[in-house]
Amino acid sequence: MAVSKADEAGIRTLLGCLFNASIEIKVGQILKEMPHLAAEDVRQVATVHALKKRMEAAELAAEAKTAHRIAEIIQEAEAFNLSDAFEKFDNRASSGDKRATELLIRLQETMRLWVAAD
Repeated sequence: MAVSKADEAGIRTLLGCLFNASIEIKVGQILKEMPHLAAEDVRQVATVHALKKRMEAAELAAEAKTAHRIAEIIQEAEAFNLSDAFEKFDNRASSGDKRATELLIRLQETMRLWVAAD
């Protein structure tokens, strides 16, 4: 049986409301409120819901990693922002500062990650 959009939304809502509950309680509540659904219907919707949540978590983790790298770069450069850090590293790298060259490369990689994440 195909699950209706309303049932999908209802299952997702219940999964969200019962976030800290055991799987047994979640499934029991879903079946109690939507007894017309088969176990396979619940499994399919719950699987898609879980995959979406994993994707959201992965995106948040990538954002956190990027933010951490940006903060480290700004601190190391003793800069006000990324533009200032880039300018400082570029100037230092032009003067032969190997550490500044490494950090400039790291800054460019971080910016590529940041742009790719958006």
